Amino acid sequence: MLNIFKRIDPETMSEEALLHHNMHKSIQNGIFAAVSLGIFSSFLPLFAIEALGASDYQVALLSSLPQLVNVLVLIPGALWLSRLTRYKPFTAVNIGLGKMLMAMVALAPWQRVLDPAWFVVVFVALLSVPNALGGLGWQALIGELIPAERRSAFFGRRNRDTTLWSMIAVFFSGLILNVFDKRWALPYQAFIWIAVFFGILETITLHQHLEPPRLAADKAAFGLRAFRGLFRTAPYARFFVAGLFFHFAWQMAWPLFNLYNVKVVQASALWLSLFTVANQLSQIIAFVYWGRLADRFGNQAMLAVTAVGMSTAPSLTVLSTSPLYLVAVNFFTGIFVAGTTLLLFNQLLNVSPARERTPYIATFNVGVGVIGFLAPQFGVWLAGAISLSGAMHISSLLRLTSAVLFAVIALRFERRERSAAMMMTPGSTGTRSYDG
Repeated sequence: MLNIFKRIDPETMSEEALLHHNMHKSIQNGIFAAVSLGIFSSFLPLFAIEALGASDYQVALLSSLPQLVNVLVLIPGALWLSRLTRYKPFTAVNIGLGKMLMAMVALAPWQRVLDPAWFVVVFVALLSVPNALGGLGWQALIGELIPAERRSAFFGRRNRDTTLWSMIAVFFSGLILNVFDKRWALPYQAFIWIAVFFGILETITLHQHLEPPRLAADKAAFGLRAFRGLFRTAPYARFFVAGLFFHFAWQMAWPLFNLYNVKVVQASALWLSLFTVANQLSQIIAFVYWGRLADRFGNQAMLAVTAVGMSTAPSLTVLSTSPLYLVAVNFFTGIFVAGTTLLLFNQLLNVSPARERTPYIATFNVGVGVIGFLAPQFGVWLAGAISLSGAMHISSLLRLTSAVLFAVIALRFERRERSAAMMMTPGSTGTRSYDG
Protein backbone atom coordinates (compact mmCIF):
# COMPACT_ATOMS: atom_id res chain seq x y z
CA MET A 1 0.00 0.00 0.00
CA LEU A 2 2.87 2.34 0.75
CA ASN A 3 4.61 1.84 -2.63
CA ILE A 4 4.83 5.48 -3.63
CA PHE A 5 7.00 5.19 -6.73
CA LYS A 6 4.77 3.12 -9.04
CA ARG A 7 4.38 4.89 -12.40
CA ILE A 8 0.87 5.51 -13.75
CA ASP A 9 -0.16 6.55 -17.24
CA PRO A 10 -3.28 8.72 -16.87
CA GLU A 11 -4.02 8.55 -20.61
CA THR A 12 -4.91 4.86 -20.36
CA MET A 13 -7.16 5.17 -17.30
CA SER A 14 -10.94 5.19 -17.16
CA GLU A 15 -12.74 7.77 -15.03
CA GLU A 16 -13.36 5.19 -12.30
CA ALA A 17 -9.72 4.03 -12.41
CA LEU A 18 -8.58 7.65 -12.11
CA LEU A 19 -10.83 8.12 -9.08
CA HIS A 20 -9.45 4.98 -7.42
CA HIS A 21 -5.88 6.11 -8.12
CA ASN A 22 -6.50 9.49 -6.50
CA MET A 23 -8.23 7.88 -3.53
CA HIS A 24 -5.27 5.53 -3.06
CA LYS A 25 -2.77 8.36 -3.30
CA SER A 26 -4.84 10.48 -0.94
CA ILE A 27 -4.73 7.73 1.68
CA GLN A 28 -0.96 7.38 1.27
CA ASN A 29 -0.59 11.14 1.47
CA GLY A 30 -2.78 11.25 4.58
CA ILE A 31 -0.77 8.53 6.31
CA PHE A 32 2.53 10.36 5.82
CA ALA A 33 0.94 13.68 6.81
CA ALA A 34 -0.58 12.18 9.97
CA VAL A 35 2.67 10.52 11.03
CA SER A 36 4.60 13.75 10.46
CA LEU A 37 2.10 15.92 12.32
CA GLY A 38 1.55 13.36 15.06
CA ILE A 39 5.24 13.10 15.93
CA PHE A 40 5.78 16.85 15.72
CA SER A 41 2.73 18.11 17.58
CA SER A 42 2.41 15.41 20.26
CA PHE A 43 5.73 16.23 21.90
CA LEU A 44 6.11 19.91 20.98
CA PRO A 45 4.58 21.14 24.29
CA LEU A 46 6.87 18.82 26.28
CA PHE A 47 9.88 20.01 24.26
CA ALA A 48 8.93 23.65 24.80
CA ILE A 49 8.07 23.38 28.51
CA GLU A 50 10.59 20.88 29.84
CA ALA A 51 13.59 21.25 27.53
CA LEU A 52 13.30 24.96 26.72
CA GLY A 53 11.48 26.39 29.76
CA ALA A 54 8.48 27.88 27.91
CA SER A 55 5.99 29.93 29.97
CA ASP A 56 2.22 29.40 30.03
CA TYR A 57 1.84 32.36 27.69
CA GLN A 58 4.30 30.87 25.19
CA VAL A 59 2.46 27.54 25.33
CA ALA A 60 -0.78 29.38 24.53
CA LEU A 61 0.93 31.12 21.60
CA LEU A 62 1.90 27.74 20.14
CA SER A 63 -1.84 27.09 19.75
CA SER A 64 -3.04 30.58 18.87
CA LEU A 65 -0.40 32.07 16.57
CA PRO A 66 -0.95 29.53 13.77
CA GLN A 67 -4.61 30.51 13.82
CA LEU A 68 -3.74 34.20 13.54
CA VAL A 69 -1.61 33.35 10.52
CA ASN A 70 -4.67 31.75 8.92
CA VAL A 71 -6.51 35.04 9.24
CA LEU A 72 -3.74 36.94 7.48
CA VAL A 73 -3.00 34.59 4.58
CA LEU A 74 -6.15 32.68 3.66
CA ILE A 75 -8.05 35.43 1.80
CA PRO A 76 -5.02 36.36 -0.38
CA GLY A 77 -4.40 32.63 -0.78
CA ALA A 78 -7.95 32.03 -1.95
CA LEU A 79 -7.70 34.86 -4.50
CA TRP A 80 -4.43 33.40 -5.77
CA LEU A 81 -5.78 29.85 -5.83
CA SER A 82 -8.90 30.84 -7.75
CA ARG A 83 -6.80 31.98 -10.72
CA LEU A 84 -5.03 28.64 -11.10
CA THR A 85 -6.10 25.92 -13.51
CA ARG A 86 -4.53 23.27 -11.22
CA TYR A 87 -4.51 23.15 -7.43
CA LYS A 88 -1.90 20.42 -6.99
CA PRO A 89 1.37 22.33 -7.68
CA PHE A 90 0.33 25.21 -5.41
CA THR A 91 -0.57 22.76 -2.63
CA ALA A 92 2.56 20.60 -2.95
CA VAL A 93 4.95 23.59 -2.91
CA ASN A 94 3.39 25.04 0.22
CA ILE A 95 3.28 21.73 2.10
CA GLY A 96 6.91 21.05 1.20
CA LEU A 97 7.97 24.51 2.36
CA GLY A 98 6.14 23.98 5.64
CA LYS A 99 8.17 20.86 6.31
CA MET A 100 11.42 22.72 5.67
CA LEU A 101 10.43 25.35 8.23
CA MET A 102 9.46 22.54 10.63
CA ALA A 103 13.09 21.40 10.50
CA MET A 104 14.14 24.84 11.78
CA VAL A 105 12.24 24.26 15.03
CA ALA A 106 14.75 21.54 15.89
CA LEU A 107 17.55 24.12 15.84
CA ALA A 108 16.08 26.11 18.74
CA PRO A 109 18.54 24.95 21.45
CA TRP A 110 21.57 25.60 19.22
CA GLN A 111 20.84 29.08 17.88
CA ARG A 112 21.85 32.25 19.73
CA VAL A 113 19.52 34.77 18.07
CA LEU A 114 16.47 34.36 20.34
CA ASP A 115 15.55 32.72 23.59
CA PRO A 116 15.02 29.04 22.56
CA ALA A 117 11.34 28.98 23.59
CA TRP A 118 10.64 32.17 21.62
CA PHE A 119 12.53 30.71 18.64
CA VAL A 120 10.11 27.76 18.65
CA VAL A 121 7.09 30.09 18.92
CA VAL A 122 8.33 32.21 15.99
CA PHE A 123 9.04 29.28 13.69
CA VAL A 124 5.81 27.50 14.54
CA ALA A 125 4.08 30.71 13.44
CA LEU A 126 6.19 30.96 10.27
CA LEU A 127 5.61 27.37 9.20
CA SER A 128 1.90 28.03 9.64
CA VAL A 129 1.96 30.30 6.56
CA PRO A 130 2.68 27.55 4.00
CA ASN A 131 0.69 25.06 6.08
CA ALA A 132 -2.40 27.29 5.90
CA LEU A 133 -2.03 27.81 2.16
CA GLY A 134 -1.30 24.13 1.60
CA GLY A 135 -4.34 23.15 3.66
CA LEU A 136 -6.55 25.50 1.66
CA GLY A 137 -5.19 24.07 -1.58
CA TRP A 138 -5.73 20.50 -0.39
CA GLN A 139 -9.35 21.17 0.55
CA ALA A 140 -10.01 22.68 -2.87
CA LEU A 141 -8.15 19.85 -4.62
CA ILE A 142 -9.90 17.04 -2.78
CA GLY A 143 -13.26 18.72 -3.32
CA GLU A 144 -12.57 18.54 -7.08
CA LEU A 145 -11.21 14.98 -7.12
CA ILE A 146 -13.70 13.16 -4.86
CA PRO A 147 -17.39 13.39 -5.82
CA ALA A 148 -19.86 14.31 -3.08
CA GLU A 149 -21.61 10.93 -3.03
CA ARG A 150 -18.32 9.13 -2.30
CA ARG A 151 -16.94 11.45 0.37
CA SER A 152 -18.42 10.04 3.59
CA ALA A 153 -17.26 6.49 2.92
CA PHE A 154 -13.90 7.60 1.53
CA PHE A 155 -13.02 10.02 4.32
CA GLY A 156 -14.15 7.50 6.92
CA ARG A 157 -11.66 5.00 5.49
CA ARG A 158 -8.93 7.61 4.98
CA ASN A 159 -9.24 8.99 8.50
CA ARG A 160 -9.22 5.47 9.95
CA ASP A 161 -6.02 4.51 8.13
CA THR A 162 -4.20 7.76 8.77
CA THR A 163 -5.10 7.70 12.45
CA LEU A 164 -3.89 4.10 12.79
CA TRP A 165 -0.44 4.93 11.42
CA SER A 166 -0.23 8.13 13.42
CA MET A 167 -1.11 6.20 16.58
CA ILE A 168 1.65 3.66 15.95
CA ALA A 169 4.21 6.39 15.25
CA VAL A 170 3.29 8.44 18.33
CA PHE A 171 3.31 5.40 20.60
CA PHE A 172 6.78 4.23 19.60
CA SER A 173 8.09 7.80 19.63
CA GLY A 174 6.86 8.23 23.19
CA LEU A 175 8.28 4.87 24.19
CA ILE A 176 11.72 5.89 22.94
CA LEU A 177 11.57 9.43 24.34
CA ASN A 178 10.62 8.04 27.74
CA VAL A 179 14.09 6.47 28.00
CA PHE A 180 15.71 9.92 28.07
CA ASP A 181 15.57 12.76 30.57
CA LYS A 182 12.61 14.89 29.45
CA ARG A 183 14.73 18.02 29.98
CA TRP A 184 17.28 16.89 27.35
CA ALA A 185 16.57 18.57 24.02
CA LEU A 186 18.45 16.26 21.62
CA PRO A 187 15.91 13.39 21.51
CA TYR A 188 13.11 15.84 20.68
CA GLN A 189 15.25 17.33 17.93
CA ALA A 190 15.83 13.89 16.41
CA PHE A 191 12.10 13.18 16.29
CA ILE A 192 11.38 16.54 14.70
CA TRP A 193 13.74 15.58 11.86
CA ILE A 194 11.98 12.22 11.56
CA ALA A 195 8.71 14.16 11.26
CA VAL A 196 10.29 16.22 8.47
CA PHE A 197 11.27 13.03 6.62
CA PHE A 198 7.67 11.80 6.64
CA GLY A 199 6.60 15.29 5.55
CA ILE A 200 8.79 14.93 2.47
CA LEU A 201 7.01 11.64 1.66
CA GLU A 202 3.71 13.49 2.19
CA THR A 203 4.75 16.04 -0.44
CA ILE A 204 5.80 13.34 -2.92
CA THR A 205 2.50 11.45 -2.68
CA LEU A 206 0.51 14.66 -2.99
CA HIS A 207 2.37 15.42 -6.21
CA GLN A 208 1.38 11.97 -7.52
CA HIS A 209 -2.33 12.80 -7.53
CA LEU A 210 -3.68 13.08 -11.08
CA GLU A 211 -5.55 16.35 -11.46
CA PRO A 212 -7.21 17.34 -14.74
CA PRO A 213 -7.06 21.08 -15.52
CA ARG A 214 -10.27 22.97 -14.94
CA LEU A 215 -12.08 24.27 -17.99
CA ALA A 216 -12.51 28.03 -18.35
CA ALA A 217 -16.25 27.64 -17.72
CA ASP A 218 -15.55 25.84 -14.45
CA LYS A 219 -12.85 28.20 -13.25
CA ALA A 220 -14.08 30.66 -10.65
CA ALA A 221 -12.44 33.90 -11.71
CA PHE A 222 -13.33 36.29 -8.93
CA GLY A 223 -11.95 39.09 -6.88
CA LEU A 224 -12.73 40.40 -3.41
CA ARG A 225 -16.33 41.03 -4.46
CA ALA A 226 -16.87 37.25 -4.52
CA PHE A 227 -16.67 37.23 -0.72
CA ARG A 228 -19.51 39.74 -0.27
CA GLY A 229 -22.36 37.40 -1.15
CA LEU A 230 -21.19 34.34 0.74
CA PHE A 231 -23.69 34.65 3.56
CA ARG A 232 -26.64 34.86 1.18
CA THR A 233 -26.29 31.08 0.94
CA ALA A 234 -28.38 30.21 3.99
CA PRO A 235 -27.00 26.70 4.71
CA TYR A 236 -23.44 28.08 4.59
CA ALA A 237 -24.31 31.05 6.82
CA ARG A 238 -25.86 28.81 9.47
CA PHE A 239 -22.94 26.40 9.38
CA PHE A 240 -20.50 29.31 9.63
CA VAL A 241 -22.07 30.63 12.84
CA ALA A 242 -22.56 27.25 14.48
CA GLY A 243 -19.13 25.99 13.40
CA LEU A 244 -17.27 29.01 14.75
CA PHE A 245 -19.11 28.89 18.06
CA PHE A 246 -18.13 25.23 18.41
CA HIS A 247 -14.50 25.99 17.48
CA PHE A 248 -14.31 28.64 20.19
CA ALA A 249 -15.58 26.20 22.82
CA TRP A 250 -13.28 23.51 21.46
CA GLN A 251 -10.05 25.49 21.05
CA MET A 252 -10.13 27.48 24.27
CA ALA A 253 -9.19 24.24 26.06
CA TRP A 254 -6.32 23.17 23.78
CA PRO A 255 -3.49 24.82 25.77
CA LEU A 256 -5.24 23.89 29.01
CA PHE A 257 -4.95 20.19 28.22
CA ASN A 258 -1.21 20.65 27.60
CA LEU A 259 -0.74 22.60 30.83
CA TYR A 260 -2.78 20.09 32.84
CA ASN A 261 -0.99 17.03 31.46
CA VAL A 262 2.53 18.43 31.77
CA LYS A 263 2.34 20.61 34.90
CA VAL A 264 -0.44 19.08 37.02
CA VAL A 265 -0.29 15.41 36.05
CA GLN A 266 3.47 15.69 35.32
CA ALA A 267 3.06 13.14 32.55
CA SER A 268 6.17 11.71 30.89
CA ALA A 269 6.62 11.39 27.14
CA LEU A 270 5.38 7.79 27.38
CA TRP A 271 2.17 8.79 29.15
CA LEU A 272 1.59 11.65 26.69
CA SER A 273 1.96 9.17 23.84
CA LEU A 274 -0.45 6.77 25.56
CA PHE A 275 -3.04 9.56 25.89
CA THR A 276 -2.72 10.16 22.15
CA VAL A 277 -2.75 6.44 21.31
CA ALA A 278 -5.92 5.85 23.35
CA ASN A 279 -7.63 8.80 21.67
CA GLN A 280 -6.59 7.68 18.20
CA LEU A 281 -7.44 4.02 18.77
CA SER A 282 -11.06 4.86 19.45
CA GLN A 283 -11.06 7.18 16.45
CA ILE A 284 -9.95 4.29 14.23
CA ILE A 285 -12.86 2.22 15.47
CA ALA A 286 -15.39 5.06 15.15
CA PHE A 287 -14.58 6.75 11.81
CA VAL A 288 -16.48 4.32 9.58
CA TYR A 289 -19.56 4.36 11.80
CA TRP A 290 -19.76 8.17 11.80
CA GLY A 291 -19.67 8.14 8.01
CA ARG A 292 -22.58 5.69 7.89
CA LEU A 293 -24.57 7.66 10.45
CA ALA A 294 -23.97 10.87 8.48
CA ASP A 295 -25.25 9.23 5.30
CA ARG A 296 -28.40 8.18 7.15
CA PHE A 297 -29.18 11.18 9.37
CA GLY A 298 -27.15 14.05 7.86
CA ASN A 299 -23.88 15.71 8.81
CA GLN A 300 -25.50 18.53 10.78
CA ALA A 301 -27.57 16.24 13.00
CA MET A 302 -24.58 14.05 13.75
CA LEU A 303 -22.49 17.13 14.55
CA ALA A 304 -24.91 17.80 17.40
CA VAL A 305 -24.22 14.31 18.74
CA THR A 306 -20.44 14.62 18.46
CA ALA A 307 -20.50 18.04 20.13
CA VAL A 308 -22.29 16.52 23.13
CA GLY A 309 -19.57 13.89 23.36
CA MET A 310 -16.83 16.51 22.94
CA SER A 311 -18.35 18.53 25.78
CA THR A 312 -17.42 15.80 28.26
CA ALA A 313 -13.66 15.92 27.55
CA PRO A 314 -12.52 18.98 29.57
CA SER A 315 -14.64 18.22 32.64
CA LEU A 316 -13.77 14.53 32.70
CA THR A 317 -10.06 15.32 32.32
CA VAL A 318 -9.77 17.46 35.46
CA LEU A 319 -11.55 14.97 37.73
CA SER A 320 -8.33 13.04 38.36
CA THR A 321 -4.57 13.22 37.90
CA SER A 322 -4.26 9.45 37.45
CA PRO A 323 -2.56 8.76 34.10
CA LEU A 324 -4.49 5.48 33.75
CA TYR A 325 -7.76 7.34 34.24
CA LEU A 326 -6.72 9.91 31.61
CA VAL A 327 -5.95 7.11 29.15
CA ALA A 328 -9.54 5.91 29.61
CA VAL A 329 -10.92 9.45 29.19
CA ASN A 330 -8.94 9.93 25.99
CA PHE A 331 -10.23 6.63 24.62
CA PHE A 332 -13.83 7.65 25.32
CA THR A 333 -13.58 11.17 23.92
CA GLY A 334 -11.70 9.98 20.82
CA ILE A 335 -14.95 8.40 19.62
CA PHE A 336 -16.42 11.90 19.28
CA VAL A 337 -13.24 13.52 17.97
CA ALA A 338 -13.48 11.10 15.03
CA GLY A 339 -17.00 12.24 14.24
CA THR A 340 -16.19 15.92 14.69
CA THR A 341 -13.20 16.00 12.34
CA LEU A 342 -15.00 13.97 9.68
CA LEU A 343 -18.34 15.77 9.83
CA LEU A 344 -17.08 19.35 10.04
CA PHE A 345 -15.08 18.95 6.84
CA ASN A 346 -17.83 17.05 5.00
CA GLN A 347 -20.41 19.64 5.97
CA LEU A 348 -18.18 22.51 4.88
CA LEU A 349 -17.89 20.92 1.44
CA ASN A 350 -21.63 20.21 1.33
CA VAL A 351 -22.71 23.80 2.04
CA SER A 352 -20.12 25.37 -0.31
CA PRO A 353 -21.30 25.66 -3.95
CA ALA A 354 -18.91 23.67 -6.14
CA ARG A 355 -17.93 26.42 -8.60
CA GLU A 356 -17.24 28.91 -5.80
CA ARG A 357 -15.86 26.50 -3.22
CA THR A 358 -12.53 28.26 -2.68
CA PRO A 359 -13.85 31.55 -1.20
CA TYR A 360 -16.37 29.65 0.93
CA ILE A 361 -13.68 27.38 2.37
CA ALA A 362 -11.25 30.27 2.82
CA THR A 363 -13.78 32.46 4.62
CA PHE A 364 -14.71 29.68 7.03
CA ASN A 365 -11.04 28.95 7.70
CA VAL A 366 -10.38 32.65 8.30
CA GLY A 367 -13.18 32.63 10.85
CA VAL A 368 -11.67 29.55 12.46
CA GLY A 369 -8.33 31.37 12.46
CA VAL A 370 -9.74 34.36 14.33
CA ILE A 371 -11.38 32.04 16.85
CA GLY A 372 -8.25 29.91 17.07
CA PHE A 373 -6.14 32.94 17.96
CA LEU A 374 -8.53 34.32 20.55
CA ALA A 375 -9.84 31.14 22.15
CA PRO A 376 -6.55 29.70 23.53
CA GLN A 377 -5.60 33.12 24.92
CA PHE A 378 -9.02 33.38 26.54
CA GLY A 379 -8.67 29.87 27.96
CA VAL A 380 -5.29 30.61 29.56
CA TRP A 381 -6.54 33.98 30.89
CA LEU A 382 -9.63 32.32 32.34
CA ALA A 383 -7.53 29.61 33.97
CA GLY A 384 -5.45 32.30 35.65
CA ALA A 385 -8.55 34.19 36.74
CA ILE A 386 -10.63 31.35 38.19
CA SER A 387 -8.48 28.14 38.06
CA LEU A 388 -7.50 25.60 35.45
CA SER A 389 -10.33 23.27 36.44
CA GLY A 390 -12.90 26.06 36.29
CA ALA A 391 -11.81 27.06 32.78
CA MET A 392 -12.08 23.44 31.64
CA HIS A 393 -15.64 23.15 33.02
CA ILE A 394 -16.64 26.36 31.18
CA SER A 395 -15.23 24.91 27.95
CA SER A 396 -17.43 21.84 28.50
CA LEU A 397 -20.51 24.02 29.03
CA LEU A 398 -19.85 26.02 25.85
CA ARG A 399 -19.31 22.83 23.83
CA LEU A 400 -22.64 21.53 25.08
CA THR A 401 -24.28 24.80 24.02
CA SER A 402 -22.84 24.39 20.53
CA ALA A 403 -24.43 20.93 20.38
CA VAL A 404 -27.81 22.54 20.99
CA LEU A 405 -27.13 25.01 18.18
CA PHE A 406 -26.22 22.21 15.74
CA ALA A 407 -29.37 20.33 16.74
CA VAL A 408 -31.63 23.36 16.24
CA ILE A 409 -30.21 23.93 12.76
CA ALA A 410 -30.65 20.27 11.84
CA LEU A 411 -34.22 20.06 13.13
CA ARG A 412 -35.58 23.44 12.04
CA PHE A 413 -33.87 24.04 8.73
CA GLU A 414 -32.27 20.97 7.19
CA ARG A 415 -35.37 18.80 7.54
CA ARG A 416 -37.51 21.53 5.92
CA GLU A 417 -35.05 22.05 3.05
CA ARG A 418 -34.68 18.30 2.50
CA SER A 419 -38.46 17.93 2.24
CA ALA A 420 -38.67 20.85 -0.19
CA ALA A 421 -35.97 19.34 -2.38
CA MET A 422 -37.80 16.00 -2.47
CA MET A 423 -41.07 17.68 -3.46
CA MET A 424 -39.35 19.55 -6.29
CA THR A 425 -37.73 16.37 -7.62
CA PRO A 426 -40.31 13.59 -8.21
CA GLY A 427 -39.00 10.18 -7.26
CA SER A 428 -36.09 11.59 -5.28
CA THR A 429 -35.22 9.77 -2.07
CA GLY A 430 -31.89 11.37 -1.27
CA THR A 431 -30.97 14.35 0.85
CA ARG A 432 -30.43 17.73 -0.68
CA SER A 433 -26.86 18.62 -1.53
CA TYR A 434 -25.45 22.14 -1.68
CA ASP A 435 -22.45 20.88 -3.60
CA GLY A 436 -23.42 22.46 -6.88
